[in-house]
Amino acid sequence: MAAVNVLSGPEGASLLDRSGVRHGLRARFLRFFQKAACESDALEAHERALNDGQHVIYVPVRNDKEARMVADILREAGGRGILYFGVWSVTELPHQTAD
Repeated sequence: MAAVNVLSGPEGASLLDRSGVRHGLRARFLRFFQKAACESDALEAHERALNDGQHVIYVPVRNDKEARMVADILREAGGRGILYFGVWSVTELPHQTAD
């Protein structure tokens, strides 16, 4: 649970710091590479949601099974736009269908 990050509203958007400017050189360097990758669109959507008063929750997972379990839990609590940040990829996790 300590690794879960919950950002809320405009204050959360400030903490997200999409440009990396408020968090130093290392953060700016990371954001530079994220802009070149597909994470840039996700960060922009997160910033927009936060500035609209919504919440963004980051939950680290170890594998696809954990990602699906967390996605199901978040959906049951009303979550939407659930993304999985993999190595060099961002994927929206679809609803699970019953087997």
